[in-house]
Amino acid sequence: QQRNLSLHEYLSMELLQEAGVSIPKGHVAKSPDEAYAITKKLGSKDVVIKAQVLAGGRGKGTFESGLKGGVKIVFSPEGAISVSSQMIGEKLFTKQTGEKGRICNQVLVCESFQGPVLIGSSHGGVNIEDVAAETPRGQT
Repeated sequence: QQRNLSLHEYLSMELLQEAGVSIPKGHVAKSPDEAYAITKKLGSKDVVIKAQVLAGGRGKGTFESGLKGGVKIVFSPEGAISVSSQMIGEKLFTKQTGEKGRICNQVLVCESFQGPVLIGSSHGGVNIEDVAAETPRGQT
């Protein structure tokens, strides 16, 4: 029997940080007002608002509010309110969630980080999420 462990991104990041891995600064917001406060506290010129929904393809998904994409870069605390208010309490529909969608109860507000990301796959790298779904053990 195989059981998969599903963690929200913010929990995964906390585990990495506890293991000594450097991660972007950020916190979880359960309301647009919290997203505003976190954005102000981070003091960065741009922050990323990420829907915390247990589904892949969040960046390509659509919210029932009409917002396209569950990962957005904003450039002000006011932008954080605007984007998070279209995510929190709304269903996100992705390829993985299907027509049922999944409710977004919180967002991760973190500093934008530009750096290299390495993903290895013996099956190619185009549409890596599709490749991973078809051959789950083929990525490093």
